[in-house]
Amino acid sequence: MTLPVHTGPDLIAKLVPTDGSPLVGMLTYRLEGDALIFVSANEGASSILKVDCSQFIGQTIEQAFPPLAETEIPAMYRRAAGEGTPWSTEHVDYDDGVIKGAYEVHAFQTAPLHMAAVYLDVTERRQAALEREQLDSQLQHMQKLESLGILAGGIAHDFNNLLCGILGSAELVLMDMEEVHPAREDLDTIRNTARKASELCKQLLAYSGKGRFVVEPVNLTDVVSGMGNLLHVSMAKTVVLRQNLATDLVPIDADQGQVQQIILNLVINASEAIDNKSGTVSISTGMREYSRQALKTMLLGEGAEPGTYVYLEVSDTGCGMDKDTVARMFDPFFSTKFTGRGLGLAATLGILRSHGGTIKVDSTPGKGTTIKVCFPTGSKPAPTTCPLPSPDSWQGSGTVLLVDDEDTVRVVGKRVLETLGFEVLTAEDGRAGVDMFEVNADDIRLVLLDMTMPHMNGAEAFRQIHTLKSDVPVLLISGYDEDEAIARFTEKGLAGFIHKPFTIASMRNSIRKALEG
Repeated sequence: MTLPVHTGPDLIAKLVPTDGSPLVGMLTYRLEGDALIFVSANEGASSILKVDCSQFIGQTIEQAFPPLAETEIPAMYRRAAGEGTPWSTEHVDYDDGVIKGAYEVHAFQTAPLHMAAVYLDVTERRQAALEREQLDSQLQHMQKLESLGILAGGIAHDFNNLLCGILGSAELVLMDMEEVHPAREDLDTIRNTARKASELCKQLLAYSGKGRFVVEPVNLTDVVSGMGNLLHVSMAKTVVLRQNLATDLVPIDADQGQVQQIILNLVINASEAIDNKSGTVSISTGMREYSRQALKTMLLGEGAEPGTYVYLEVSDTGCGMDKDTVARMFDPFFSTKFTGRGLGLAATLGILRSHGGTIKVDSTPGKGTTIKVCFPTGSKPAPTTCPLPSPDSWQGSGTVLLVDDEDTVRVVGKRVLETLGFEVLTAEDGRAGVDMFEVNADDIRLVLLDMTMPHMNGAEAFRQIHTLKSDVPVLLISGYDEDEAIARFTEKGLAGFIHKPFTIASMRNSIRKALEG
């Protein structure tokens, strides 16, 4: 990096301190023919360059500093000594993306055939400038992600409501259809397709940062080991998979299915980067302490707390990426592959954001890519579960109130609840739901309540219903994940959660658990 050139006497007068403290370093040389001979050094130069420079006195610049021989610096110094042409530059040392040292160099003639190189330590200034650049870049990226995340979450919410109608209706028809009916196969196709579409909604919710579904202690090494066969069949036959998995990892609090999605996305992308050539994909796990400064160099690292993180690292020997591609690689539907790809890495970023994780990408065109994802260590105890007995024949009784602003959800939900043995009242929003409950409070055994509705949202409707009758079980229905949905309820007392799109079985299980405890 070339800097504005300063003249020798002016620079010395400006930089050399009056109290004798080594704020600057200085090296001097004399030109003998074509040889630039090292003459002297002060303590400041030795401190900035982190080497005792006095040991090089009498040597040529190439002998004293061999790494400079292949650079332009010796020629510029010779011009300064022989022709009086001043020259300035800057040098920055990095370690894992963090500036460890930076200094300006100003070379100028001090007498015929003599020159000096003044070194000014600018480490703090460069660190501050880099932090500002990183903060600006991350702020712009996070603003973009926030806007796209809101869009993705809204699409997933509305799409899940539509899938309730498709999946629920298909299951209701299948229940009443003979096993040998010619349309049964088509209805099975509709049902299975709706379930796949629900998985796409999960990816959209993951991208929006609202996709944590079943959070429990997860060991990254165990997850990778358990995916061994799947990872091998997901890669090209010309690619070798190498694993270096730590055996002493602390668990993380995560949704195991989404962690598996991250691993699969990264490994598939690494394999495809090798592009049918012979190559290697390496996957490693481990733990590492990260400082706040180191976390700031990672995507999603701004605001992350320093401490111990569990990491997963995937490296490949593929084509690598330039800076422009790296900058866009997590954008939804951006892809360097064939048309129709591009949600995988976007979903990966959303999953990490919802788990408090970070990600760092190192890539060089022609030399491959390394992606490291880091999760904070976990704090949750192992979950305890008490599975219900087979609910296939269970039937309920009494009156249920279903409150949802989507016509399709109300129509299909009413039919499903009637199939389960209930009489059903419906309301199109929170306000109407409270009014309906107030009139029929003595008869209603259970309330199914949507979270996002006009006029009055689910949280407020829940509070008013419990004010009218505090012991009525209320089940929350939402296309968002359970943690995200329940977090909006400031009061406790929900009897359970039903995720959209619901099936007859999931509806039956949740209602049975709420009514029977």
